[in-house]
Amino acid sequence: MQRYPVWIRDPSRPPPRGRRMNASLTRHAAALLLASIAFAATLRGQGAPSRGQLSSRSEDGFWKTANARNDLELNVHALTAHEALCQRTGADACLVIHHGRIVQEWYSKAYAVPMYAMSSTKSVAGLLTGMLIDDGRIKSIDQPVCDFIATWCSGLRAKVTLHHLLSMTSGLPVMRDSSVGFVHDKNAYVIHLTPTAEPGSTWAYSNEGAQLLSPILDKAAGEPIQDYARRRLFVPVGMTSTELHVSPTNAWTYADMETTARDFARLGILMLNHGSWKGRQIVSQRWLTSSTQPSQSLNRRYGLLWWIDPEIKGYAAHGHLDTDLHVIPDLDLVIVRMQSKPTAGVAEGQYEHEGLSLFRTMITRRR
Repeated sequence: MQRYPVWIRDPSRPPPRGRRMNASLTRHAAALLLASIAFAATLRGQGAPSRGQLSSRSEDGFWKTANARNDLELNVHALTAHEALCQRTGADACLVIHHGRIVQEWYSKAYAVPMYAMSSTKSVAGLLTGMLIDDGRIKSIDQPVCDFIATWCSGLRAKVTLHHLLSMTSGLPVMRDSSVGFVHDKNAYVIHLTPTAEPGSTWAYSNEGAQLLSPILDKAAGEPIQDYARRRLFVPVGMTSTELHVSPTNAWTYADMETTARDFARLGILMLNHGSWKGRQIVSQRWLTSSTQPSQSLNRRYGLLWWIDPEIKGYAAHGHLDTDLHVIPDLDLVIVRMQSKPTAGVAEGQYEHEGLSLFRTMITRRR
């Protein structure tokens, strides 16, 4: 079973900006040494932020930083190893947030905003679905797609519910060679698809099923979902540099939310705060709980457009090139990694594979 998201380059989308440092595994020791020196300088307050760092920072005063060396709960060596892992695997940005404070923030020279959230966008689409349920715009997760798209009211299509789309059990197959990523009008394309298996009988990671949420959420919201997302989610939590990617006129709900590393991290804080932001309930705790638990028995590592990482007692939004948001509630820990272009010699999921064994070691003790 595939663990990592399928992502296919969209030829109609402008390429992400920036150049890539080519750090191979044979330079691991050198990268680790350089990262250690840079991180030590940052801890001493001698590290100067880059242009990329400055351009990614919100001006609302929300973010606080902390000196990791002065925090007895933090393992400085593990943080140093994490920064080295980010550099070695070709990341453009890596953030670690503990107790709501940034304890590690690193950017490559290629970092430029906006950054694409890749398939981590699916998890945002999941949150928007829950918010529309909270708002009474969607009756329940078991509501059929037919209620929103008239052409999905017969045959296997008529059996597909929102739950099937959110849990990757709609019966739509993995479509590598005919992906929604290759077409211009994505909504028109996915509306004309038909499941190839009985809904609920198989688990298949479907970009097309996630994109089918775009016209559904448009109708449920009574406005373009990109406008609803900005008004109800992004602006309230201070994600002022974030928007759903739109082309030609419809939002992409399967990939490529345009954001910054710090904006992306705010979603992790929202999750840790049970859907509340500064006293305002943005999305219900009930929905977040459902989203981050197994949604079906076919793939116990998948919730409602969120991945589940039981080995670290956490969950994550996952995207191509390890563009990820990891949340570990019991450690009050959020980890963000973003990348715009492939790096030679680095396999898809390499950061994830090594990072999962590292994340919990960042915290040596708990309050």
